[in-house]
Amino acid sequence: MSALTITDILLEISFILNLALFGLLLSMVYPKVITWYKKKRKKRESQRNAKIRKAVRDYLNELKNG
Repeated sequence: MSALTITDILLEISFILNLALFGLLLSMVYPKVITWYKKKRKKRESQRNAKIRKAVRDYLNELKNG
């Protein structure tokens, strides 16, 4: 087994710091992404419901006037 050189130690420290920074980034961004996705899904669902309500209203008016 060869002894670890300064370069190897620095690379390991750099790798550990990169993982820590990546974890910090995810902890900051992930909740925002979840919130954005929930808003987008709710908006899409409300638009779909509005289209259905309009179609039903139009159909009922057609039957009523028909």
